[in-house]
Amino acid sequence: MLNATTAYERLMRGRLLLGGARARHISSRCGRLHVLELEGRGHLPPLVLLHGFSATAATQFTGVMRALRRHFSRIIAPDLPGHGESSRRNLSPEVMVEGVVDVLDQVVEEPAVVFASSLSGAVAVRATNLRQRRVKGLMLCSPSGAPVPDAELAELLATLRIESHEQALSFLDRVFVDAGPAPVRHVVAFGVRQQFGRPHLVKLMSRVTPADFLRPEELASLRMPVTLVWGGQERLLSVGQREFWRAHLPAGSRVETPPHYGHTPFLEHPADLAARILRFAREVERAARPRVGHLATVHPLPTARPERRSVAPLAQVAR
Repeated sequence: MLNATTAYERLMRGRLLLGGARARHISSRCGRLHVLELEGRGHLPPLVLLHGFSATAATQFTGVMRALRRHFSRIIAPDLPGHGESSRRNLSPEVMVEGVVDVLDQVVEEPAVVFASSLSGAVAVRATNLRQRRVKGLMLCSPSGAPVPDAELAELLATLRIESHEQALSFLDRVFVDAGPAPVRHVVAFGVRQQFGRPHLVKLMSRVTPADFLRPEELASLRMPVTLVWGGQERLLSVGQREFWRAHLPAGSRVETPPHYGHTPFLEHPADLAARILRFAREVERAARPRVGHLATVHPLPTARPERRSVAPLAQVAR
């Protein structure tokens, strides 16, 4: 029987396909991976969009993809392993990294800008470190993966174990700034409970340990421009997690703290988020462009870094 969550996923995927997107599967070390591709109408490098826990490319990024299509040459949005139409085989944090690496190897034909949110933030950092030459710029939105005390980890994992309608409502209030009027909240909460109750996702969360946390050197070793977006109304992840990213991203990385963002700006503010992604991609292109009068060195990574400091006050709101 088709449940509400699956029906919604198929509806959003169908909207993208009707709008010109192409769906295909690639063979991966972790099984078959479902990838949505949208041919763009612009000249910016390919854009790879990586969704968060329990979501799919279509449910999370339909609005962003439609807004950015005219600017990018191509938009690539895979379903991570264990999500959507992708394989659920042997699901683990390591398998998710392998899946993104396989997308970069098999689908991305030139260095791309990568956007990753929530769960996929840590996945993107590890995949990017394995494929630095395939990533031109990395934008992270409320990424997970920062080390936290045992009690905080236990609380976060408990938040993701949604076994009742009341827990689903509480979760919505943490990830959305405004989850909508009461009737809408209850309908969405019903779907969230179904979504988070999928056995393979419950099992994945049960396997998370402190050993899965990112290490400072994994962030410091990123060699491309990086922007961190962390909403002023983020309520799922802690300030301590934000500070880990802020402290250990490479020098020159930018931190943006839009005051109206929560954990899901791709759903609540897709046009605003798309504008931020577009600005970042243009900056990456300008940084990679050789100066007039100098010989160009053919290299997939930018050699110049923006003159910004990662220690800029988080209170400064990006334009």
